[in-house]
Amino acid sequence: DVDSIRNITSNVDSLLYDKVSAPVIFPNRTLDVLNHNIGLRLQALPYDDSNVELSLYYKYSQDETDNSHDSLKEKYSYEVKTLGANLNFIQRAGIFTGRIISNWEKNKLSVSSYTSYDRVLNTTDYNYFSAAGILSLHLFDSTFVPSVFYKYFNRTYRYFGEDMNSGNSGYGADILYNPLEELSFYIGYSIYSQDNNDDQKNFELGIKGKTENLLVDVQYFDRENFYPYSLYYMLVPGPHSELPYKSIAGIGLNLNYRFWKLLIETNTSHYFDLYDYITYTLPDVQFTGGIYLNDWFFENNLLLKSGFIFYYTGKHIANITTNVDPSNKLDFSLVGEIKKVAIVYFTWENLFNNQYYITPYYPMPERSIRFGVAWELFN
Repeated sequence: DVDSIRNITSNVDSLLYDKVSAPVIFPNRTLDVLNHNIGLRLQALPYDDSNVELSLYYKYSQDETDNSHDSLKEKYSYEVKTLGANLNFIQRAGIFTGRIISNWEKNKLSVSSYTSYDRVLNTTDYNYFSAAGILSLHLFDSTFVPSVFYKYFNRTYRYFGEDMNSGNSGYGADILYNPLEELSFYIGYSIYSQDNNDDQKNFELGIKGKTENLLVDVQYFDRENFYPYSLYYMLVPGPHSELPYKSIAGIGLNLNYRFWKLLIETNTSHYFDLYDYITYTLPDVQFTGGIYLNDWFFENNLLLKSGFIFYYTGKHIANITTNVDPSNKLDFSLVGEIKKVAIVYFTWENLFNNQYYITPYYPMPERSIRFGVAWELFN
């Protein structure tokens, strides 16, 4: 409850991160989260130079808030049931490669509220179907690979008792050029619809260079005339024609360097002119950089990757009235693969116990430790 803190002190941060003293809007409310995820993946090689993957999945999630300790009892439940299937088929024939990707998904969304005097239940069904075809041509020993694609997407749902239909179909082309084994170029362009508006455009340009010890990968992208969906619009189907169109451009850089047993990995992204569009919640700059000890040890019985990772998140506009200041944290990470069978994970997060938030005003985790083990039993 930031307004209550401001009534006490002008320094909001002096109380915001105190887990005992910080006032909250709902002091007696609890949140229970339940998730089930079940999946089955099948892979087959039906023909020469072909591969097919079929995935079936079921997901259930429920977020339930309850303030049964108050005199006015209230309970809210947000439940989603999802049943879906993915198909991915690739066939290579001479200089041609064809690929078919398809997805079907059926969702049922239920939002209910229970109070001392009323009970309300709203349900919405929304279903997705998409199918895409990609055709690539491998020329000059695959040093020059042009591709074209088309994607069909359809969504059906009920909105306030009315059957609705919308699509995000699109088409495009790209070119991958590898003049040298260590050097590649990429350029791509696409046009697609969004809620039946046919003027959404994407452009991407990239260059990648790599040697035995160095990797440099730079990408530039430009996206025009699209709806910048908030989380609300992604979760709740419905007409969004009242939303303004936006455009955005940015650049990304991956830079990795290996020296002896040391590995440096960095990932940087920057968005241009971000503050012209207050509907975005993206930081202007994001950076992740790590320096690791990475090699085989103990007669090749242990593959180790251990080191420090630094995260920097730049300033961003969370809403019309709230700016989020830049933040950073430093983690220690250790991952060890033992005899190619077991993997041990250990992370000591936020070593300096920095106090910051990315979503106002939800403090990010303090200094903490996470660990786990993955063991391959049968191979």
